Amino acid sequence: MEPRLTIARNSCKPVPLTLSRIIDHKNPVTDNNRNDLINKVYSNILNIINQSFVRNEGDVIKSYEDWKRINSCSLEYNDKQLNLWNINPIESLDNYLNEDASCYTMVSITKKNTTEISVVYSIKDDIYISAIRGEGAMIEKEKLRASTAKSDTTKFICDNELVSENITKINHYERRNSESIVKDILKLINGEVDFILIKNFDFIRYQALYLICKEASLIVDLKIACDNRSHEFLASKPKIFNDIQQLIRLV
Repeated sequence: MEPRLTIARNSCKPVPLTLSRIIDHKNPVTDNNRNDLINKVYSNILNIINQSFVRNEGDVIKSYEDWKRINSCSLEYNDKQLNLWNINPIESLDNYLNEDASCYTMVSITKKNTTEISVVYSIKDDIYISAIRGEGAMIEKEKLRASTAKSDTTKFICDNELVSENITKINHYERRNSESIVKDILKLINGEVDFILIKNFDFIRYQALYLICKEASLIVDLKIACDNRSHEFLASKPKIFNDIQQLIRLV
């Protein structure tokens, strides 16, 4: 899988140049051109990946939208021996020209219904976070391991107001504001929050993050939501995971 990780990283590298050629203050992102810009970025990524493989090698490359058409809530893709590439070209373009904004490209590879490789590329900072199943997570060339430090007050991020309200009624739990799912996960890895609960998690869109969390030594629980149309995602520091699961069942 190592060569595919290299190819995935290389495919992300031209994204900032691609964006700089088509977006500036005279030609900002609008509702009318957003999809066209994302498609251009996706096409460039696709071309680089395709040029790196011998034909019919068993790699199938799909965009985020293609995966959604398969089944947005199923983890079964009937991929047999195929390597299925899942590309999310740009997580957000809305604030691309804002110096404080962070935009990400995500690539993941699945085989036999298991995520094998993940790459998250920070477009603004030109930094890679990657993971290979069973081999750990990396930020650039350094090992990436989640902070295990515990604080007196357990800090969390949750996308559900009612659940969050019930959790914060209990002493020693403090809710933090969400910025974006990618940035929230990075906060968890860095130890700024202790757990993240997403009741409406778009697994296909954020598949790359799932493996990075696991390989960074976080404990992750992913299950089908009650509506059978989305997933519930919980990622936590190891020492408090069981307590958080019991807490969520109570609220």
